[in-house]
Amino acid sequence: MKAVTGGRLDLERWPVQAFSEVVVANRSIELALVLDNSGSMERAPAGGGAAKITTLRDATKKLVEEMLKSQPQANAKDPVRISVVPFAASVNIGKDYANADWMDTKGINPSHHDDLDWSKLAGAKQAADGSWRLSNAPLTKFTIFEKLRQRRSDWGWGGCVQSRPEGFAITDDTPDTRYPSTLFVPMFAPSEYDWSGTLSSVKNDYLPDASKPSNSADATALAKQRDVTKYFGTGAMDTRKGGPNSGCTTSAITPLTATQSTVQSAVRDMQPLGGTNIAEGLAWGWRTLTSGQPFPEGRARGTKENLKVVVLMTDGENTYNAAYTSGEQIELTNANRSQFGTYGYGQFLQTAPKQEKVRTGRMFEATKATTPKAAITNITAAMNETMSLTCENIKKDGTNDEGGDGVVIFAIAFDLKDGSPIKDRLRACASNGIDGKSAKLYYDAKNSSDLLTAFSSITDEISALRIAR
Repeated sequence: MKAVTGGRLDLERWPVQAFSEVVVANRSIELALVLDNSGSMERAPAGGGAAKITTLRDATKKLVEEMLKSQPQANAKDPVRISVVPFAASVNIGKDYANADWMDTKGINPSHHDDLDWSKLAGAKQAADGSWRLSNAPLTKFTIFEKLRQRRSDWGWGGCVQSRPEGFAITDDTPDTRYPSTLFVPMFAPSEYDWSGTLSSVKNDYLPDASKPSNSADATALAKQRDVTKYFGTGAMDTRKGGPNSGCTTSAITPLTATQSTVQSAVRDMQPLGGTNIAEGLAWGWRTLTSGQPFPEGRARGTKENLKVVVLMTDGENTYNAAYTSGEQIELTNANRSQFGTYGYGQFLQTAPKQEKVRTGRMFEATKATTPKAAITNITAAMNETMSLTCENIKKDGTNDEGGDGVVIFAIAFDLKDGSPIKDRLRACASNGIDGKSAKLYYDAKNSSDLLTAFSSITDEISALRIAR
């Protein structure tokens, strides 16, 4: 631009100014932050520096600020909404959902009573649908939590749920009472029987049993462990043990919201503790993005110009028997064959149908290639396969406007050693760009600086910012 007067360029009379405005484009974005809050996040990465959870909070805070700061100038209502899904050995959905119609409040899910024998309770009767009742009131894990809460205030239900059985652990199928396995069961860690041995210090034996089976046959030991009468007594409690919420260590899910302060508060509340179950984190991140229950805040599938995104960050391998601060797993030879987790135990006593037998745990029910065996190697393999199957189901959930995955997955490996089997699965889990035709949306963050860079790059990829004018 030139302003010419009398043959001269007069910049004082004709000041030159340029303006540009960065706004969010017409596309709306729904973003699930699936973030590892396991105990190893308390440590610094191999390269040193701050604790990994501190760097994660900082990186996430910056992403949220960048994604939500342009909301007032955007062309649509709430064009960017974010959910936060902290995960460790389990996922906490929030205690406020105890009476939700998608929770198994009647005990009809076939996995609900795997570790509970109500027949020992005077007056209890089993219905045709497998549920149990006492004086016409349902007997469930919530019943036990309430009894324990009356004895110790922090022993009420903590908000975590079990993985769904019969393959529904890796789906977003809507909970439906006509299909009991689709309902969500509260995660309840039983008080274990009094088994002994070199690793008996890890057992979660917080209430005395009516009788002590010690190292008896598996079926006998499991039968005594399932006796629910101990939860209705008033005897001594071992408060040093994990208690009924053992394995439930994270803060609750924050559903999709456009309110920055809500998201930032959820990020600040993250605390590192517990094992690692990546598949559960992924499954619940997915469930926060859809329009059906249990979290219906997401836009309907097929909504035009709407992009659904999962950002997955983890620093470790899947673990079930992580008994040490190092995360090292152990082999347990007691009747349970594992510590308790979202899939229950490595093996349990099946009493329905009427033929009683010891069977392998439910961590194998969604798998196709893993050999069902109650050993830590097989359990870990099942968790790894379940993670990969969940990833593929998420990406297959529709197709976005560019022809890419229905739900786009960014995957970040943080401080994971080269050769880690989870690194390969994370790389495979990541989408091939937003359009389905580009480089893998995978980041190998070897140190804190790399993690900050990865989150910054992800922000640039998914923010849909453009120069409007």
